[in-house]
Amino acid sequence: MPEQLFLPGFERGLAMDFLFFALLIGAENASQIVQLRERLREENGLRGPRIAANLLHITLHGIGAYDGLPKSVVERAKQAGATISAKPFDVVFDRAMSFNRKRDGRPLALCAGNEVALLAFHRLLGRAMKNVGFRGITSHFKPHMTLLYSDRMLIARSIEAVRWTVRDFVLVQSLRGRGQSEYIHLARWPLRG
Repeated sequence: MPEQLFLPGFERGLAMDFLFFALLIGAENASQIVQLRERLREENGLRGPRIAANLLHITLHGIGAYDGLPKSVVERAKQAGATISAKPFDVVFDRAMSFNRKRDGRPLALCAGNEVALLAFHRLLGRAMKNVGFRGITSHFKPHMTLLYSDRMLIARSIEAVRWTVRDFVLVQSLRGRGQSEYIHLARWPLRG
């Protein structure tokens, strides 16, 4: 496909719409995680932009980045989400560590150990996405929650466990490049059982 041309003064902005499935935490757990993040920052001299409490999440599957969100993609994602039948399950974060990435700083994240139920849910959702026509669904999944983007690395360490029960999952539209990130919840499905 040829590259899209833009007239002077009408160039494409840096704003992008990212679409993904996620697990969101409740206010009580968010408060606990924010306190833990601040303690880790203080103890380890970490600096950098923090993730807002209302944006803390576990990404299950990324769908894509778009300049304007295609309705057909959103509808297929909603179809996939609607087919999921699963029971609520617990997630336990028991480690904190940094990922070494070149761009955007070094993400400091809470990590989950051997989360059998979370890994099974990731696979279940991936199959549902394939069934409605999504391609390139990854089977690789390292369950984590990014807390901030730091200027320094934190070597993996054990932390006091943070536990919460997952009762639903969400289709999220992330608006970036418009100042601060904003999430729009396009659909939410409860877990029952």
